[in-house]
Amino acid sequence: MKLKLSTGQWIASFILLSTTTWMVSGKGSPDAVALFKENQHIQQEPFKVAVFDSVAEPIQPLIETNGITATPHQQPIVVALETKLNEILVKAGDHVKPGQVLVTADLTLENHRTAKTAAILEQRRLEYKSAQSLLKKNLLSEQQLAEALSQLKVAEQAAGLAARSYRLSFIRSYVHGIVEHIEAYNNQLIPSGTVLGNIVETSVIVVKGSLAEITVNKVQVGDRANIQLKSGEKLSGRIRFISPISHSETHTFDFEVEIPHSENHPDSIYGMTATIQILQPFILAHFISPALLQLDDQGTMGIKTVNDDGLVEFEAVTIVDSTIDGIWVSGLAKNERVIAQGFGFVNHGDQVESIYEQESISSTPPKHSASDHPITATIN
Repeated sequence: MKLKLSTGQWIASFILLSTTTWMVSGKGSPDAVALFKENQHIQQEPFKVAVFDSVAEPIQPLIETNGITATPHQQPIVVALETKLNEILVKAGDHVKPGQVLVTADLTLENHRTAKTAAILEQRRLEYKSAQSLLKKNLLSEQQLAEALSQLKVAEQAAGLAARSYRLSFIRSYVHGIVEHIEAYNNQLIPSGTVLGNIVETSVIVVKGSLAEITVNKVQVGDRANIQLKSGEKLSGRIRFISPISHSETHTFDFEVEIPHSENHPDSIYGMTATIQILQPFILAHFISPALLQLDDQGTMGIKTVNDDGLVEFEAVTIVDSTIDGIWVSGLAKNERVIAQGFGFVNHGDQVESIYEQESISSTPPKHSASDHPITATIN
């Protein structure tokens, strides 16, 4: 069976045969070879990237959270025994210290009671001593001596109660604090157990806050913390407590900062909103633009640098602090050549040609200090 070709098929066969004959004969070969060599030369030229030299600096990261100044311990001003008040020595707002007398009672009755019990005690001592002497002469029985001793013990107890009653006639402060209020007046007859007022302790200021799960294990008891109150006052203390258990709803851990008392502290400070900055150990970090951050195929965050051999390296970094002008990252060597432009067109291991930028974000990093930290530090 013979196969007949159409006119179009004949034309296509002719063009294919002519092209093959032309290529085999060598016509046009010089141009093709030159084009191949030119392409090969272009491929061998390294890709050009803009770089800048970055030098790590020591910085002190911060963990920042919100808190509140806790309500301190309060000492009630209590009348221990029924008495008649003699003099009120303090008023609301007064600063007091441990041992300071706040209120005195009328001592007329107390002085009479103390003198009477002292006289009885002396009499019982003499009686007991006499009983001991008579017992040795067989003029007194053992039972009578025991009775004399019992009466002496009762007299000693009465004298002790009288002395305690006398001491309680002076109502004292047991803390450094401020008299919040006191309601009493001279010559007022007061039943035992009556609360006359209240003292707010100012020995220490406690600021309470909470730590997130990602930061709680980076904070330790004893770490220094700076406090700024909503009113503008700045305080400094140390962490005294970190809860080992988180809140089930928020998954945050309670902690407390203790601030020693100072005469410079304002009185109206308790229950106030505060910003807590917890100082972390100094670390070496580079200051870069956040625009330089990339993710590799595994989702690791990092930047691209150029090593001494001109090869691109992807290096993982951790953001340790942030400012309005840029970010501080750790995880790099002290000196790095960072790719500022063109990093999106090269991969790890590529040969590149480095061209230095005239200016870069890292050429003038901002001064970093714990006292003027502008934005919440991010510690991951």
